[in-house]
Amino acid sequence: MNSQERRSLTKSVISILIAVIIVYSFEYFYLTIANFLNIPGKYDIYVKDAFVALIIIIVAFVLLRITRKLLNQLTLRSNGERNLNGIYIILRILIYALAITVFLIYAGVNLEGALVGGAIGGVVIGFAVQSVVSSLLSGLLVTAGGFLKPDESISIFSWMFPETLTGKVEDVKTLYTRVKLTNSRSVLIPNTILFGSSIFTKLNEGRKVKYEFNSVIPADVNAREVIANFTQKKEKLMADLKIDEINSYFIQKNGTTNTISFIIQFEEIVNLNGYMDRINTEVEDSYWEIKNKPKN
Repeated sequence: MNSQERRSLTKSVISILIAVIIVYSFEYFYLTIANFLNIPGKYDIYVKDAFVALIIIIVAFVLLRITRKLLNQLTLRSNGERNLNGIYIILRILIYALAITVFLIYAGVNLEGALVGGAIGGVVIGFAVQSVVSSLLSGLLVTAGGFLKPDESISIFSWMFPETLTGKVEDVKTLYTRVKLTNSRSVLIPNTILFGSSIFTKLNEGRKVKYEFNSVIPADVNAREVIANFTQKKEKLMADLKIDEINSYFIQKNGTTNTISFIIQFEEIVNLNGYMDRINTEVEDSYWEIKNKPKN
């Protein structure tokens, strides 16, 4: 804990002490006035309960401020890779629940019956909000774990999607993640799907994006000749598209087709479709040039 955090914590503790002193001063002032004006003592218990409730509210509020500041510091130390808002929501609920419990105990409320009823009600509510809680926990794992962060390029594969989704992460929330796809559409992906039913691949290497895709051509032409023809055009193609790197590999021959794999490195994932279209077009042109080349 650095000096700034210690000062902040000290200020928060002092704020609690000052608030307690002020509240008790008001209580003492009220009791003095009530005694002077002969106000019936039966109201004293309600007044004391009100002042205690006020103290509990103040303490809970200050604890929330301390918690918020500490989580913000942790977020800054992780360079924004972790979003701890979900953890703050859970801690806020726990602090409020603790404050209410403390007040009920002080007021002499029998919590045994409330706990039994709460357990039964909790089971019913648990079934009702099961999907929400699942999304919340998945969101905590995604955001607090730093698995994904805004401006990161990713590919997401899931049996729940008709195709692999590729794009840039725009925002990571507790319940969902927003991704801008290569077709410029933004989609909201529930974190339960993202964390529990998906395989996602990070495409960034430093500030660049590296992506691999396949191009399939008929096998009636030698694939290595097609690659050699394409390589002759590669430098001009890289200059036109402003791509840093294009590597090609002959990876599979399957009956009537040959598969050529391309690994390209570039800057913006949103331009991926245009790059793939141009490269596939050049591969097709190379195929027809080799196929139509006069035979000796």
